[in-house]
Amino acid sequence: MPLGLFGMELLTSTYCPNNPLGDMYVKTEAQMENSKLFMEMYNRYSNIAVTRYDWKNLPIGVNERLLNMSLYLVGKACFFEHEDYGLIALPCSNGSEYNLFYEPTRINAFSFGFTRTLSFGEFELVRNNPTGTPTALTVYTYIKRMMDVLRSIDVVCARMKRPYLILCEEKQKLTFINLLKRIKDNEDIVLAFKNYGIDKSNFEVAPLPSIGNIDQLWKTYRTYEDILYSAIGLDSKGDDKKERLLVDEVNANNMVTEMANEVNLKQLRLDIEKVNRRYGTNIEVDITELSTYDYDSGSGGGIVTDSGLRCTPLMRN
Repeated sequence: MPLGLFGMELLTSTYCPNNPLGDMYVKTEAQMENSKLFMEMYNRYSNIAVTRYDWKNLPIGVNERLLNMSLYLVGKACFFEHEDYGLIALPCSNGSEYNLFYEPTRINAFSFGFTRTLSFGEFELVRNNPTGTPTALTVYTYIKRMMDVLRSIDVVCARMKRPYLILCEEKQKLTFINLLKRIKDNEDIVLAFKNYGIDKSNFEVAPLPSIGNIDQLWKTYRTYEDILYSAIGLDSKGDDKKERLLVDEVNANNMVTEMANEVNLKQLRLDIEKVNRRYGTNIEVDITELSTYDYDSGSGGGIVTDSGLRCTPLMRN
């Protein structure tokens, strides 16, 4: 499942003798911070996306977590009878043979330490959406952008703490680098020029132009976050309170979210109905329900992000 390695690849690609990904180079501190932030965000939002389906009446052999992960990472799962476990559901890839209706007539089911080729009539496919596209692609795409914005905020904040450039002799360079590191760690610096061997006439502090606007960067971050939540079927309002939104804006936001849910849910239910007919099961699927949030009173359930955004899936009967 290569999509599941997105976050891991970034963090494990630092030089390591036994690195399974074969990316043999040493990262800078900034690159490591990028990697750690991306992996943290990717995993956090992935957990939200993975748990958005509510399954009922799954057979004992069908692992709900693996089923959700298969849909999220691969875009589809296959149900089939296993000689030891009964009816199970595993991630799968399409074979090279299709029928007139562009349905695969052979698939390859796989898991850790297990692979099996199944022919038409031996399995039923369950797709994440009509195209069988992994949700992980959407999360990955927007998390990369959101991570970049957050790191830009870090750069702006660092510049606000040190809005200048120090020009000095080469022999004093290391001294100033160490002093700047202490400023970065939020230390107050008091120096005796003589003790540090610094000649006041041999260095210059040059002011740097201001860069970026933190408020605008946060707005950009929340816009990406709103788009991501809408794409995975979560209703989000950002920082705007309900009374500040026009009716048309609320309806438009709800429509996008509703369509994201309906597209996926319709396909899932069509495929699950085939599973039920073939194997005599009574499996049901719906969108996970969370209590709505009251913006006025500040009460209610839902999902709260680190930026203060609270979002909830659309309620369903």
